[in-house]
Amino acid sequence: MTKIIHRGWFSIAIVMALINGLEVPFNTATYAYIFKLITMRDLAGVGIYLAIILGGYLFFSLLSYWQSWVVNKNVAFINLRLKTCYVEAKVERDDPSQQDFEANGLSFLMNDLKLLEDNYWRNVFRLLGYGTTILVTTGYALHNSFRLTGIFLAFMLVPMVFQRLASKGTTTKATVWSQKNAQLAIRVKELLHGAMTIRRYHAEAGYRTKLLRDVGSVEEANAALKNRIALANSLLMYLFYLFSETPIAIGIYLTISGMLTLPEFVAVQYSTNMILNSVNQMLTCINQIGSTKAVRQQLRRSIPKEGATAELPMKSTQFKKLTLTNISFKREHRDILNDINLRVQKGEKVLIQGPSGVGKSTLLSVMSKELPVTNGQLLLNGQDYDEAQVETLFSKVSQTPIIFAETIRFNLTLGMPFPESAILAAVKQAGLSDVINEPKLNQQITEGGKNLSGGQLKRIEIARALLFKRQVLLIDEGTASLDLATAKQIHDTLLSLSNLTMIEVDHHIPHELLSKYDHRYQLNNGRLEVLD
Repeated sequence: MTKIIHRGWFSIAIVMALINGLEVPFNTATYAYIFKLITMRDLAGVGIYLAIILGGYLFFSLLSYWQSWVVNKNVAFINLRLKTCYVEAKVERDDPSQQDFEANGLSFLMNDLKLLEDNYWRNVFRLLGYGTTILVTTGYALHNSFRLTGIFLAFMLVPMVFQRLASKGTTTKATVWSQKNAQLAIRVKELLHGAMTIRRYHAEAGYRTKLLRDVGSVEEANAALKNRIALANSLLMYLFYLFSETPIAIGIYLTISGMLTLPEFVAVQYSTNMILNSVNQMLTCINQIGSTKAVRQQLRRSIPKEGATAELPMKSTQFKKLTLTNISFKREHRDILNDINLRVQKGEKVLIQGPSGVGKSTLLSVMSKELPVTNGQLLLNGQDYDEAQVETLFSKVSQTPIIFAETIRFNLTLGMPFPESAILAAVKQAGLSDVINEPKLNQQITEGGKNLSGGQLKRIEIARALLFKRQVLLIDEGTASLDLATAKQIHDTLLSLSNLTMIEVDHHIPHELLSKYDHRYQLNNGRLEVLD
């Protein structure tokens, strides 16, 4: 909790909520005082009463504004920390190979955390005020008539029990809504990503049915959630009326019988009415807080607990060799890799060829621990290794470049500090000097890199890999989208780096470059065959 709240502002919000909760007891006491003035025929007290009323409500009006300001300050701070921690946890710890990893993460950030803000955090602050109202008003009522107040409070138990039962159904409906919303986010993300393809083939009608179905499912789930909350709140309201009128009748009887004075009866009746309203509002808040249970559970799974020991940086390891022994991999009961054996020494340049779809990319993902093997053993320097070691030693150039809607400089450095000379050297090695000079490093790349060519995006990723100087470079069709001259230039640079260990998968390497690789293999039917 303390990780995502500002203790100072949170404490101020608590104090202000508690003080603001005194408004109802103040209103109750001053209302009962009217009947005391009338009963006592105290004309002199009218002026005092008016001064107290005007001064009190001026104070509470100003306090209400400042409380809202402080609550908004707290919510903004909590959202800042919560959203940042969530995104950092997704980026740094979660498995990107999970189904719909990007769309689900985006949906949770934009929708579920908004639900958490409205139905959890703001209600937490409201509950503090309601708690103060209930405690102080109850004390005032007990002071006037212990017996009648006890009767009123006893009748309040039934609605409270009902609220506990109603919250379970609300939680279930909220979970369904969250799941449907995530599915819609995936659908819309895919449609926007493929917008040009849909226009090109005039296939608007082809996706409309599925879009309508997914939007309809979300709206139905949202309506079901709202209806469930509305039903629970309506039943709660009726129960409060039912169990408040009976004690009022008892109070009237006691007053007529002379067991209570009129001001005492009014004080108890008005106080308990305010208590009932406050409890009703409190239970409504609790009901809404219950609807965020699934969101809070997911946050606990995603964000490390406070005080958890951070992972220590990996000690510097020198790459010596990578060994794959009898590696097999299956996907959906289909064999992709079968008994793969490969040994790569430091500084070697290895080329693995094969037709598209044969499993070359899968083999690289297995090496980098992105996919778990079905059988076999992977050893780094003769020992088992994990993802942390991969992140320290390996860099990777993917088929589809990973590009951020940031400057070219950021895409090269990922925000890390590098000397300008090192950045420009990596740009030159990647064959980008003709299009990117020092001033252009601050050029903004649009979403998806649409203002640069595919070849330029690919070379930016290659330059990034060279800049970070990892000891092992995995290349997945790294120069497939480049012209022959640029591809040859980049290969000449990479193949000349004696300390760089390179494992490349590609099926159209220029013939004149083949002899520069230390080892060449062919991947066919899941098996690796030596070509040289």
